[in-house]
Parts: sequence; structure tokens; C-alpha cells
Amino acid sequence: MSSHERFSSSALDHRLRDLTNSQHSIEALSVWVVKHRKHARTAVEIWLKEICKARPSRKLTLLFLSNDIVQNSRKKGTELNREFTKVMYKALQISYKEEDLQLTQGIQRLVSIWEERSTFPSDLLQRFRSLDSQYAKLAKDHPPAPQDTGRGLDALRPTREAPEYSELISALHSSEHQPSGDVNTQQEISNLVSVFQDSPVLAEVGDREEIELLLIRFDHTATLIKSYTQQLQRELEEKQQLQEMLIAFLSTQKLQSDHAIEKLQEQQSRLDHVSIVHEELVSHIANLPDLSLPAYKSGLDPLPSVGDLFQN
Repeated sequence: MSSHERFSSSALDHRLRDLTNSQHSIEALSVWVVKHRKHARTAVEIWLKEICKARPSRKLTLLFLSNDIVQNSRKKGTELNREFTKVMYKALQISYKEEDLQLTQGIQRLVSIWEERSTFPSDLLQRFRSLDSQYAKLAKDHPPAPQDTGRGLDALRPTREAPEYSELISALHSSEHQPSGDVNTQQEISNLVSVFQDSPVLAEVGDREEIELLLIRFDHTATLIKSYTQQLQRELEEKQQLQEMLIAFLSTQKLQSDHAIEKLQEQQSRLDHVSIVHEELVSHIANLPDLSLPAYKSGLDPLPSVGDLFQN
């Protein structure tokens, strides 16, 4: 279904029917709703109706969708946040009454995120917590899993500001030569470790001097492995930072792309309107009556001569 489709209740109903719990599906519908945020009241009313009739797992997907919409629309306007603020308490109350463990844990995680980000007014967040105390009996012995309660929540949400081009390019260049690609060190460790895994070799060690040499070699191997492990740990941290940079960068580019598409559609609509007005003006001018003046002779007829006057 095209992302450029005009908003209508039937179009939103259709998209909600096609919604799955995958991150891509949630984000795609979220972007479409945010794009048509001037229809916020209608969109949220339809969303609430879906919540009311949905099964527990479906309710959780719809709640994840609402979170994605609210987070993405904060910098573009308050329309959607305002409408979700009006109905979210009712939506959570309906969801808690399902007494479904996975749904309850998902709601708890969402409320925690909303508190961290001040997504809703503090008094409303307190009412959400009161609902949790009232209904979440099933979750007492099963605390919610940290950070990850399902797809489409925060899995690929930027956790930092988008980097500059130069910063991102520098980080990508730095990632080209990493310890995990150091074949020589890996081979050296493999050769050293294989000695201590070879039982016949260890069995042949007899005198004290050979044992001391073997211990020195063992210490060298342990030091090398420890150093290489630390390098790999730093590499992992750098890759995690690079991943966050890429997520933030791609998210920013996507928002800019959506904004450019929206502007393009707006200008195209204006151009179409101008074209229609131009055609109407041309048609109107062509149908105007001919108001041009009749042609006059350039001179008068000559006066009669004196003979002509007295001829008769």
C-alpha cells in the first residue's frame, strides 16, 4: 500500500488490519499516521476502537504502535500526543482487564519509557501506575524483561543525536582494521594453546627446567589471550557506538526524506491547482463576446464642385 495514500477512515482501518507485530510494520504505519497528523482525532478514535475489540496479543501491538506514533510526532506537533493523552488511560484499563501476563509486562515497560521521557503529563503517568497496582497481580511474580518486550518498541530507536558526516565517515574508517581481523594474533594464540592441549607433550616434561620453561610459555599465552580479549571488548564497544551512530543517522535521513516527500506533494498540489485555474481562465477568455469597434474609413467623400451644385 502506498505511503502517499490520502487519509481516510477506511484507509486507516485497512492499514490496521494489515498491521503485524514486526518492527517494519509498526514503523511504516506510524510514519503514515504522523504524516496525516491533522486527522489526529479521527485516527486515535479508530485506534481506540481497535484496542477495545482486539485480543491480548493484538492489544500489545496496538500499544507499541501508539508509543511509536507519540515518540515520532513530538517534534512535528502536539496533535497526536494531545489526542492519545485523552484516551490512553481507558486503553490501558481495558488492556489490564485482560489479565494477560505478556500484555501486562508490555504495558509496564511502556509506562516506564513514558516516565523516562515525560511522554505524558505526570498526573496521568501516576494514574497509569495506579492501574498497574490495581490489576497487575499476574506480573508480581514475573518482573518485566529489561529493555526488550517486543519488536517495534525501542529496538532501532536512536539513543543519541545524529552524527555529522565527517564523524560517521571517520568511525567507519576506524572499523575497517579491528582486532577480530588480526589473523596473526589468532594463529599465535591457537599454536600456543595447542601445546597445553597436547597430553603427550605434557607427559614428556620431566625435569624442573622444562617445567619452568613451560610455565613461562603458559604465562605468555595467558597474557596474550588476556590482552587480545581486552582488544576484542573495546572493538565490541566501538561497534555498538557505531551502530548507535548509524541508527541515529538513518533515522534522521528517513525523517528528512519523509519531510521532503511531504513538501513535494504540497507543491505538486499547488501546481495542479494553478494549472486548473489557468485552463479555466483560458476557456473563459475564449468565450468572452467580441467587443471590438467597427472599422472606420480613413477619409471622407470629396465635396461636390460648384458646377455640380448648380447643374440641376
